[in-house]
Amino acid sequence: MRADLGFYALALMAAGAFALTGCTSDPVSNSFPDLDEGRESESATVNAYGFAMPAPGPFDRNALGFKPFKPCEDIPDEVFERLGVRIRSESRDSLPPYPCFIDAERLKANGTLELASYQLSLADLTKDGVLQAAAEPGPAVERSVVLTSHEYFDDGYCMAGVETAGGFISIAYASWLNEPSGASMCEVPTQLIQELYGVKNDQH
Repeated sequence: MRADLGFYALALMAAGAFALTGCTSDPVSNSFPDLDEGRESESATVNAYGFAMPAPGPFDRNALGFKPFKPCEDIPDEVFERLGVRIRSESRDSLPPYPCFIDAERLKANGTLELASYQLSLADLTKDGVLQAAAEPGPAVERSVVLTSHEYFDDGYCMAGVETAGGFISIAYASWLNEPSGASMCEVPTQLIQELYGVKNDQH
């Protein structure tokens, strides 16, 4: 329960950041980490599960035809099933960042996973310092990063995500016991983001 409350605190923080930035999105000032040599960013149209995630790109709610991506609603159930993921349907929220809690078969640690789509650019999401870029490599997808938050958590929190025209799509992990999600703190969220984009995890 405490992990759930922590996730919602971050969601409320992001909503407050959007209120402060208004309805415009400044150009991304944060530089995304370069993909390591040998890692390839897959096209969103090439997905092993027959479903196209929003292509990586700058978030701009003023763009022609803008439509927010709501991952808990827009990603087909079949995709989640193939990933070994189950949505906790009672946790779905129809308001930004459109979050839901998920269970993943591969997660063995005592922690909580949240899927969301923040209606902010990475620059806006991190500019107040509550979320910061982590040293851990992000998913092997363009405009991706791993974030952490030392204000709400000690070491047991991370968020792997990718900025797209439909939002900053993320999977966050929190463990109040500071247990990593896998071999590293954000291994499981990073793997799931990669697989949503059709990237095999042996490429990472």
